[in-house]
Amino acid sequence: SLSIYDSSFLPSGALACCSIYEEQLVAVICLKEGATAVEAISLLIHEAVHLWQAHCRWLGEDKPGDEAEADAIQKIAAELIKEYKTRENNV
Repeated sequence: SLSIYDSSFLPSGALACCSIYEEQLVAVICLKEGATAVEAISLLIHEAVHLWQAHCRWLGEDKPGDEAEADAIQKIAAELIKEYKTRENNV
């Protein structure tokens, strides 16, 4: 439905990645299977930073405030972790 025809979301050798599709206004976060919960959460936080960086580039913001940046990454990471837990519970 989003017209995304990318079959290689996770590059070879990567543990996680963030693919951003600007035309569809969507980001896809992928994690390699088999990570422990702690590994997965730390990878999600890492990818949350990339989402925040992409957001700042999109806005043309090159010097966000430290507290605004920390708050935004916290909120992004919380949403990613919540979705991860939901998907893990459904497996």
